[in-house]
Amino acid sequence: MRAVAIALLIAEPSHCSAASPPVLSERLQQDAMSCVNEAVQICPEVFTADDHGLACMTGKRAAFSPRCRVIYDRVARALGRR
Repeated sequence: MRAVAIALLIAEPSHCSAASPPVLSERLQQDAMSCVNEAVQICPEVFTADDHGLACMTGKRAAFSPRCRVIYDRVARALGRR
């Protein structure tokens, strides 16, 4: 999860306590990482926003490519955000 989840949903998992195991499979993390550039273009604040750009990515979901929308949805579901 150490980059942007889609971009930062994955990047710095502040939503997880130190005691909880990662909730995303390695494959899903890799898939999400493949959408980082797109997420940064659409929501430049992903690195600085308190919510890691989640509000922006949710609000601008339609701007993502179909592939990254699917990955975003999978990540959000895995994190219990959808």
